[in-house]
Order: sequence, then C-alpha cells, then structure tokens
Amino acid sequence: MIMADDRLTNSDIGVLLVLMIEARQISNVELKEAHQLTLDGAQRKKLNELKLVVSEKPGRAFVHELTDAGWRRCREELLPPRTPMSGVISAKRLQAVLASVGRYLDQEDLSAADFFRPAVPVVGGDAIASNDSGAARAADGSLDDAIVSAYRKAGKGASGWLRLSALRPLLGNAARPAVDEALIRLDREQVIVLAPEENQKTLSTADIEAAVLIGGRPYHLILVEKG
Repeated sequence: MIMADDRLTNSDIGVLLVLMIEARQISNVELKEAHQLTLDGAQRKKLNELKLVVSEKPGRAFVHELTDAGWRRCREELLPPRTPMSGVISAKRLQAVLASVGRYLDQEDLSAADFFRPAVPVVGGDAIASNDSGAARAADGSLDDAIVSAYRKAGKGASGWLRLSALRPLLGNAARPAVDEALIRLDREQVIVLAPEENQKTLSTADIEAAVLIGGRPYHLILVEKG
C-alpha cells in the first residue's frame, strides 16, 4: 500500500491532485494548457516507479493517469494536513481543487452549504461489547461505533488498512444494506477512508463479495485515522 511518503515533494503532490481533478488520462499538452504544468523527466519516472501514476506514449507525447494507489494517496491528502505546503504550490493546488468542487456543485445543482459541513469527530473507542456470536457492538448499539470499534479490534498491517472481508464478520447480524450505507456515509464524512485494492490478483472471493460499491466501483479496504 502506498501511504503518505516522505519521498514525495510538494510538487509531486500537486501533480497527483491535478490528475485527481482531471479524473482521466491526460496529455502533457493538456496539463500545460489547463494547469501550467507538465509531468516528464525524473518526476514522471519517480511517480511511475512509486506506482502512483501510469504514463504511456501512444504517439509523440506522454499521457498520464492515476493508478488505484494514486487515487488512495490523493484521498489521504484530503484528510487534515500532515505537513505545511509552500505558498505558491499551496495556492495553485487550492485554486484547482476549489474549481473542481465548483464544477461538481453545478453538475449536481447543490449549494456550497450542501457540500461544506463541520468536521465530524471519530466516534467510538477501543472497547467492544461482544454478543454470543462474538460480533462487535458498541455500548450504545450504534452501527457507526460498531464499525470503528471492529476496525480497532481487528489485526491490521503496518499500513493501517484493513480488508472489509475481515471487518464484516465482526459486525454480526447487521444487515448488509445498513452496513454499506454506514460505510459510505462515514467515508463521506471523513470518519473513515475507503479504497479499492490496487493489486486485484490478491483478492479472494470473500474480498470481492465484501466490497462496498461507490459509484459502481468496488472498494475493498478501510482505514480509520488515529483519534
């Protein structure tokens, strides 16, 4: 899993976010015209080697697109900032992201108040009350709390990501639609982070069946920020 990486510079992160905003395969010519940047040379090789960006050269110019790992890295960048950004790069990045938000609000006919909400604190703690089946349950019976508590109870790798196939059995008899709805909402509220598995070959049948669909795309992994 690619997580926040000290090998990435502010410029690298800026490129990733521009590719996120474009959400498609885009050429250096288009990047230059729309965002006053290009991805080439050592920076292109670096992001390719980190498997955050895939670059191809179908003709005379390179085209670039985020990988699943690149999308996850950008999603992490939308969480509370870990390190300060330099003024020029920070301003350009903010301008591009806000322009993308504006396009979304126009397309969905939403007001700014519909989109921007107060921060939601991480719910639940490490304690889990178990029923006879060993399913995770928060003291107040909240499914939101149960999801977070189950995540904290389950064994995780060094990256902190947990497969949904390992999480769902800890939720006992909770209805699948209710769990999916809670997962999607908690991801939207930034209480958790959901992500697809980059290496599809590692997915078991259980992993595929446990995935939650967002926009028709399966998400197999969950991360809860420390809190």
